[in-house]
Amino acid sequence: MGINYGLLGDNLPTPTDAVALMKRCGMTKVRLFEPKPEVLQALRGSGLNVSLGIRNEDLSTIASSTDAARTWLTTNYYPFIPDVNVLYITAGNEVIPAPTPIVSGAVLQDTYPPSAATFTSEVLPIMTDLITFLKGVGGPLFVNVYPYFAYAANPTDISLDFALLQPNATGFMDGSLMYTNLFDAMYDAAVWAAEKAGGEGLNVYVSETGWPSGGNGAGTTPETAAAYRCGMNKVRLFEPKPQVLQALRGSGLGVSLGIRNEDLSTIASSTDAARTWLTTTNYYPFIPDVNILYITAGNEVIPGSKAQYVVPALKNIQAVLTQDKKTGVLPTTVISDAVFQDTYPPSGATFTSEALPIMTDLIAFLKGVGGPLFVNIYPYLAYAANPSAISLDYALRQPNATGFMDGSLMYTNLFDAMYDAAVWAAEKAGGEGLNVYVSETGWRSGGNGAGTTPETAAA
Repeated sequence: MGINYGLLGDNLPTPTDAVALMKRCGMTKVRLFEPKPEVLQALRGSGLNVSLGIRNEDLSTIASSTDAARTWLTTNYYPFIPDVNVLYITAGNEVIPAPTPIVSGAVLQDTYPPSAATFTSEVLPIMTDLITFLKGVGGPLFVNVYPYFAYAANPTDISLDFALLQPNATGFMDGSLMYTNLFDAMYDAAVWAAEKAGGEGLNVYVSETGWPSGGNGAGTTPETAAAYRCGMNKVRLFEPKPQVLQALRGSGLGVSLGIRNEDLSTIASSTDAARTWLTTTNYYPFIPDVNILYITAGNEVIPGSKAQYVVPALKNIQAVLTQDKKTGVLPTTVISDAVFQDTYPPSGATFTSEALPIMTDLIAFLKGVGGPLFVNIYPYLAYAANPSAISLDYALRQPNATGFMDGSLMYTNLFDAMYDAAVWAAEKAGGEGLNVYVSETGWRSGGNGAGTTPETAAA
């Protein structure tokens, strides 16, 4: 989680106080729109990861020659490293079109549905060159995503609830993907447009987002701004408790509905068994009032004695759903890090020999139906297993943690490394383009000394 540090305002805290506040609030990243020496000085030794901006008005000078670029770097960058952990240098902010690695929604067209999005004809040549450069150096594309502006421009077609990530919003399908909020749709539109311009595999990062707290009537109040920041619109159930599903009727929450581990062998035995599970008290009686997006076959059963039942159970569930013309729900399963090996560095990760055959079949099935792979990521467990090699700060995503490079990627926390290891392993088993979603994470608040306290869990 990061923050944009702007300096256009009154009664601002000093840079030293601002940096201290960021650290108290658990921020690990900060974006600077320009290289203010007093701010960079305050960031010395903070451990915060910095995105350092070149002002729009300086772009033409820096673009004129390498000597001009060197002058900028020797004034604004070199004097502060390595004490300031500058990860990115961003050339301007939202200057394409007019033209950075930081772009806005103005570069996109045909964004509904997201899979149709492309860059406008005006910006396509520049964006194509930019993406080629970014892929060559391993850099990400930064995009500012502001659902408010899309909503304000078209409040007739875009509901406030959909823009505010509210659970009761009405979503839409784009192929096999269900969109329940505007933020996800806008982000994916940027990814789709980038891929069509040669950006397959390019990391797309959100550099700005937010919602105004005033200025445009009922849609811009402190309450709507808070709702946007705090929107919670998904819930995962480990088993289909009727009383819980009943309570979810009309809530609009996107639900991941779990099949118990002990029921997998029965459901794997036949489509009749799968139909019985779906039609009794588990799924059909609650749709469409309950917005069930996923059905997960078991939890962390690969590898193990029940692993053999996962893919047959998923196939039987999918066969019944297809026969009954039920759309909008995707079957998947949930795995843990027990299926991985050689996870350091993340790009070296593969599935274990025990898990590989099942994971290969599972990934082929998921790609066939458009479903994601769910993975439980617990940095605490990795840290507890190897505290001599993994620092607590690194596991807790603290800004002063020492990271490492894997190729062109910099890892500053254990969570990101564990997630990317899962993605790498999946790709090596045929999962290129497969969506990998985090289904569980957390940190213990007690039970293992200084590393498990309410304070570390909060951190």
